[in-house]
Amino acid sequence: MVSLARSSLIYEWRRYLAAVLALAFSALLIYIQIGLMLGYSLSMTAILNTSRADLWVSDQNLKSFEWGKSIDSNLEYYLRMHHEVVSVKPFLRAWCKGKTYEGEIIWAPIFGIQTDDSCLLMPKDFTEKFGKLLNEPMTVVIDRSFAKNLNLKIDDYTEISDKRVKIVGITDGYKNDRGGFVFASEHTFLHMVSSKWVQYLLIKIKYPDRSDIVAQEIDSFFGKKSKVKIWTKKSLFWKSQKWQLLESPNSLTFIFLTVLALFIGIAITNQSLRSAIIASLKEYAALRALGVSKRSLRLVILEEAFWTGLAGLLIAWVMTYIFSYIAVYYRLAFNIPLWFIGISSLVLIFISLISGLLSLMILYKTEPADLLR
Repeated sequence: MVSLARSSLIYEWRRYLAAVLALAFSALLIYIQIGLMLGYSLSMTAILNTSRADLWVSDQNLKSFEWGKSIDSNLEYYLRMHHEVVSVKPFLRAWCKGKTYEGEIIWAPIFGIQTDDSCLLMPKDFTEKFGKLLNEPMTVVIDRSFAKNLNLKIDDYTEISDKRVKIVGITDGYKNDRGGFVFASEHTFLHMVSSKWVQYLLIKIKYPDRSDIVAQEIDSFFGKKSKVKIWTKKSLFWKSQKWQLLESPNSLTFIFLTVLALFIGIAITNQSLRSAIIASLKEYAALRALGVSKRSLRLVILEEAFWTGLAGLLIAWVMTYIFSYIAVYYRLAFNIPLWFIGISSLVLIFISLISGLLSLMILYKTEPADLLR
């Protein structure tokens, strides 16, 4: 009876094609939406993910990394009192604007960084590559997306926030939904922007593997009524991810669309399998008339539902793989982990099996004699 299910799918594949495509496009829609949502969420913490800081000091009521509030920069002196603190640096971020040839204003986050090895915000390879270049006053390094929007290249001069600057480098991957990032030395940053407030303090400690313990000790030092909170890089990352994925307005839209795609896939898959079984009722009735048990027929239909679901998932996996390459080519923020594909695939296979079980009701309600006339 096992071979009967596969034979039916091979020789009567047209009957099951609609169910396969319905499940495939439902899975594809879910994968793409989740991939874009996770990619967007990770892009919002791009700077955090690559930083060399072990601990971050923020406002006590911080919601997400992107929504940092002003804190007292004089806290640096208290932080240095801890015997494991090696270095403390301010996190300087503000908004800057550039103009296209058509006069359109493009906004972008600008960061003020140290240009030597003491920099905690950027990875070592960044400061090695661009540090000396940024030592020159009024020079900036920009992300490729910002350069593309303003049609800029290395050694070009442009106006950013009404200040004439020179482009000395172009990076990739430092951007979020608000635009590509701009990097400048602390001196250039303070000259370009009007806001001088510090959103975070970055801390380097002697033993990074003790970051959780040191964070608790510094938090205890400031007390429960403190206006600041100490985060490890990992805890701040997950705090931001939780807000981006579960609490932000964008996440609610993504979740709604994902659930909608799931229900549409369930409905169409169920109806398609139902139609395929109705079309094969006479064959199943003949098997019942020959003495084949209902249990055996149930296993045949469940196997057909399983292979239908698996075929749909294979199509979805291939299409998702292709889309990921397209996303990389166009530098879209797209990230879908294998664990999510595995879990969602099991859920979709389960849905396919449930659809097969629901379709069995037609067979049980029909008498073989009525179909064999």
